[in-house]
Amino acid sequence: MDIRTAEKAARRFGFGGVELEPATGGHASDVYSFQSGGAGYVLRLTPPGEEIDAAAATAIAEWVA
Repeated sequence: MDIRTAEKAARRFGFGGVELEPATGGHASDVYSFQSGGAGYVLRLTPPGEEIDAAAATAIAEWVA
């Protein structure tokens, strides 16, 4: 994934201007870590595909929460 796409996603979640660092463990996702307001965050972007449908994405989000 292009870093500009990840930066755009971060802005849409209210984290514009943060420095995204690629992180490991994404499997089918692109994962980035960043700091904001003294706290650490993870941005995980999973493109749609055969392996990840809407139900799987929802299940993953519920598991992470």
